[in-house]
Amino acid sequence: MGSSGPDRLILARARGQHGAVAVRRLAAVGVSRKVAERRFLELIRAARLPEPETNARVHGYEVEFLWRDQRLIVEVDGHAFHSTRGSLDRDRRRDADLSVRNHRVLRVTWRQITTEPEALVATLALATGRP
Repeated sequence: MGSSGPDRLILARARGQHGAVAVRRLAAVGVSRKVAERRFLELIRAARLPEPETNARVHGYEVEFLWRDQRLIVEVDGHAFHSTRGSLDRDRRRDADLSVRNHRVLRVTWRQITTEPEALVATLALATGRP
């Protein structure tokens, strides 16, 4: 599951309680998202690309990675984060709103980070103006 220490004990005690499954899923998503974000930053640093702001605010939205001068936003997506139609629709509305405000939004997946890092780095290099 990915939880540790006191969190693991709390989740274990909640087993069978109303809402316990939802709490377990949220805990797993939180860990997965942190791991994906960390791996993405490691990839950027290894490629010596400009470092983005993380969890930055843009036009009232929190975005995962922001290159402010390039007006570039990167969001790491995965099934765990977009398992419902509502979450997918919200992200598309947000992307459209940011796009009309002259920001580019790139969405990358865990698979791209782990199995296609060279292609992802090449895309990011072009997008940040670092060929």
